Amino acid sequence: MLPHTHFLVAFFIGLILRYFGYLDLKVAFLVGLLSALVDLDHLFSFHKRHKKWSLKSTWEMAIVRHEQEKSFIQHRKGLVSTTLILVVLFFISQKLTMILALAYYTHYFLDHLHINVIQQHKIKKIFGIHYPFNYYELILDGILILLLIFMFVI
Repeated sequence: MLPHTHFLVAFFIGLILRYFGYLDLKVAFLVGLLSALVDLDHLFSFHKRHKKWSLKSTWEMAIVRHEQEKSFIQHRKGLVSTTLILVVLFFISQKLTMILALAYYTHYFLDHLHINVIQQHKIKKIFGIHYPFNYYELILDGILILLLIFMFVI
């Protein structure tokens, strides 16, 4: 999934938890932001493999050449390791654990849903950057935006 979809889903879940009194608006936004930032691991993996720092090149390699630049946190061993760290962190700060867990697990779930279910997309070039258009993801984004608007109205 694309970073904005990670943000929308995690922010939406954060807003649901806000509705029940577990989070406030700023923390819900932070959950969404952190969920999108998990994708920075692609940049570090790209640097490790190609010995250069470039967001654009990292993006192009992932979108056009389908070069997997995911670090271990987005694989099963990373899931187990992150879960163990979160369990330990839970005894230090339950709120921080909830924020990080929401961000990480929504990201992980969406990436695996995308890889296993809705991988098909068309690539279009916009402002010199290749951008994948996946109709399922666009529909999901539209629904989430409408739900977010609805949540702010009520």
